[in-house]
Amino acid sequence: EIAHIQLEHSLSAIKNSRITTAITKTSFAAATVLTDGEFAEFTDAFGESVEEIISGMVDTGYSKIQEFDADKNALIIMAAAGYNPYAMNDMLSLLKEKSNVKTGFGKTHPSPEDRINNLKREFKKFDVEDTSASRISRFNQVMQSL
Repeated sequence: EIAHIQLEHSLSAIKNSRITTAITKTSFAAATVLTDGEFAEFTDAFGESVEEIISGMVDTGYSKIQEFDADKNALIIMAAAGYNPYAMNDMLSLLKEKSNVKTGFGKTHPSPEDRINNLKREFKKFDVEDTSASRISRFNQVMQSL
């Protein structure tokens, strides 16, 4: 999700939403020149179209390309923070076992298998030292102080 923010995917969605709103307002303003019956027919048809667009955006989430780009960027973030980027493969493998492609996360994201395949070449770009022992030690120290 941090990668989506860095890549400004949400910002793109907001801009697209504003464009849709502008088109909607302009169309309704233009429709005021229609007669009452024509206007009612126009607004019914137009309202259904807008609902379909909004429903589609909510149901589909980010595009596949945006999801794949965010995955690649997440590997960069992980490596820069000292984490092994290959852990993304572990997370996606677990997600593959647990997710339902027809609901929730599975409905709005590419399949974990597609995401793993997309990242195979990317994993090879990273040679990160395993820092898990120091992180576990740090975590245990914090837990003991509580």
